[in-house]
Amino acid sequence: MKNKKIYGGNMILPFLGSVAQVSLSLVTLYLPKIVLDCVTARVSSEVLLEKIAAVGGLWLLLGVINLALHNVIMAHAQTGLYTRLIPAWEEKTMELDYEIFSSCGGKTLMEKARQAVSSPNWGLVSYQPRLTALLEAAGGLAAYGTVLCTLHPLVVLALLAIFGLELGQGIWTENRKQALKQEKAAAGRRLNYIAYGTRGLSEGKDIRVYNMAGWLREMAGLAIKQKRRLERITAGYEQRKLLFGGVLILVRDSCAYGYLLYSFFHKGMSVGDFALYFTAITGLGGWLGRLTESVSQFKEAQNYRKDYREYMELGQEPREASCGSGIAVGAAVQPQEQNYAAGKAAVQSQEQSHAAEKAAGQPQEQSHAAEKAAVQPQEQNHAAGKAAGQPQKQSHAAGKAAVQSQEQNHAAGNAERRHQDRRHAAGMGFSFRDVSYSYTGKDEEGQERRQQVFEHLNLEIAPGEKLAVVGVNGAGKTTLVKLLCGLLCPEQGEILADGIPRRLWDTQAYYGLFSAVFQSSGVLPVSVADNIALNVTGSVDRDRLAQCIRRAGLEEKINSLPKGADTCLVKRITEQGTDFSGGQLQRLLLARALYKEAPALVLDEPTAALDPLAEQEVYEQYRQLTEGRTAVFISHRLASTRFCDRIILLEEGHIAESGTHEQLMALGGRYAELFRVQSRYYDEEGETA
Repeated sequence: MKNKKIYGGNMILPFLGSVAQVSLSLVTLYLPKIVLDCVTARVSSEVLLEKIAAVGGLWLLLGVINLALHNVIMAHAQTGLYTRLIPAWEEKTMELDYEIFSSCGGKTLMEKARQAVSSPNWGLVSYQPRLTALLEAAGGLAAYGTVLCTLHPLVVLALLAIFGLELGQGIWTENRKQALKQEKAAAGRRLNYIAYGTRGLSEGKDIRVYNMAGWLREMAGLAIKQKRRLERITAGYEQRKLLFGGVLILVRDSCAYGYLLYSFFHKGMSVGDFALYFTAITGLGGWLGRLTESVSQFKEAQNYRKDYREYMELGQEPREASCGSGIAVGAAVQPQEQNYAAGKAAVQSQEQSHAAEKAAGQPQEQSHAAEKAAVQPQEQNHAAGKAAGQPQKQSHAAGKAAVQSQEQNHAAGNAERRHQDRRHAAGMGFSFRDVSYSYTGKDEEGQERRQQVFEHLNLEIAPGEKLAVVGVNGAGKTTLVKLLCGLLCPEQGEILADGIPRRLWDTQAYYGLFSAVFQSSGVLPVSVADNIALNVTGSVDRDRLAQCIRRAGLEEKINSLPKGADTCLVKRITEQGTDFSGGQLQRLLLARALYKEAPALVLDEPTAALDPLAEQEVYEQYRQLTEGRTAVFISHRLASTRFCDRIILLEEGHIAESGTHEQLMALGGRYAELFRVQSRYYDEEGETA
């Protein structure tokens, strides 16, 4: 992203194109003068034809070069759109920090950047062609101005003064148009959601059953009306610019041609010079108009470039200290990590671990996954220790130099060794220490909003513990999960994984600690195997895949498919594809969680659409199949999480109650009240057995 070429900033082609165009224009300017001077001097026809042939040949050569260069510039710009700009935008969208991605400001920047690369005819793709046009106009103005200076310098100054007024009007217009972009982006998001977010199969059923077509048309009409209003304002700015420019052109040309006629009749100007200056004045007016238009259009292209660049550089500054930047724990605990330090000591450790696992009768693949997650802190700390007390320097994304003392590095290394020893034996522990978090940002009207979720929250999750988090809607359950998984960054306090502060973890390594199933977890239009493995960098382990499918209870369904695990999902997109029912989808997500083999499992109400009995059955499967791993279960149905080792009730940003189901019922507090209320709506035999 640091290369300017990705933003369309290559100057070589526009420069060459402008030189070719200006040179062609100068030859065109002098050709009539040469012919008229020869005729006036009564030169022979042979000399006249030779000069016409020479100048005409040069004009033809420059024309071919100019045409070729402009075709290359346009082709280069459009090719770059599909090979660099759009792929970079897509990659950025997938890798952008979740907290920024989900914020109102982040969504606005993302939409503005999308608009900048949404067309092969305008937007950022026009940057190089418009830069070429700007350089051509500036070069042509300079060349023609030099010619007219031989007529009278004041003519050039008068023309430039008028040009300045026209240019100022153009810049003012573009500034006003840019000020409307944020509002246009918001209107575009609404319209896109209505256009593309309501055409799925599930939405189609709701639209028909609830007769929503008229209402949706009304909503779309309001969004279109808002967008057209903004377009009318923009068109009004353009009309004022054209009217003002037309008046200036009339004044400019009247003065210039009047002086030229005076010089021809009263100062003995030759016919050739008259033709030259007449064409130069006309051409200069054209170059002035083109320069004004080019500046305006280039500023628009620059605004698109600025929108795109702001989004692409979003989140490059270092995250808060509590969020982590990979200072000490490098690429720790990434269960599917393919590249890890392969020193001599690490190889020996891996061989010993494989031997121990084999003797214990555990599958080879679990040992391999565990060893991939291992980090060699001994080698890192040994290297840092050679500095004899000198602080270890770590580089951050935005250039901050964080200095860690030798003692802190040894402490982090000891914590990593503890993690390596017990990761699969008893899961992994997590700690929330004095954590505060609030949602901040601007609403659609631009007003600053702040919603406090947690204040000074403290929570310990023991290794291997099954923890249920319950509470009413808006209590902060999902926010807690996002903080735990590293998707959100605490405003205050810190979160520790296995005793290691989050700030010491590499971001991707920390994500690797979790197998998470969120409320809106879904599938992709790829094969069942790829939906489970989610491994785009390597081949799928078929033995491991089959084992996960069998353990998740999907074997019968997969065997019934025409291509087995290679059958594609999302029937409306893929040919010969299939769709899963709600229960089958939950089993697929369970297989996905099992395949990853992460030390911690997080379930954020993924079964909310299932009936209570089905939800309890799915949760029980998760419990049985994730023994020895830390698990956090979120559910609004309290009976579904009775099996957990501990249940915490969130209320108003803090833990109101904590204990087992029996303890909380005996306490007779808020949990017991909610449980009794919910029990009235479910069959007691199915819900509480």
